[in-house]
Amino acid sequence: MARTYDECITELAEGHREVVGEPMDVYFVPDPDGQVIRLLEVSDGFVTSGEVWPITFRADEDFPFVVTVIQLTRDEYARTQTEEDRDMELPPEYRNFEKLELSV
Repeated sequence: MARTYDECITELAEGHREVVGEPMDVYFVPDPDGQVIRLLEVSDGFVTSGEVWPITFRADEDFPFVVTVIQLTRDEYARTQTEEDRDMELPPEYRNFEKLELSV
């Protein structure tokens, strides 16, 4: 069964949240072409790295979209959002993200 772009975003985010097992906020960057899913996942269940590392997965027959994910702790996320003392920067394509509301 073919899955839509929006269905795949939700499926991926909910699956990641389940694996992490900690409270997690998920943000996504809408792709006007509907080809790339970009997620920003924020949870204290992640290891602090002090750096922003986008990880990209190619599309395949099981998941038909390219996926790029950035995982940050809540502290790291805060460090990307403040104008003053910002010492971590999100990639330019992550500037216009929206919070994804997931089911409980």
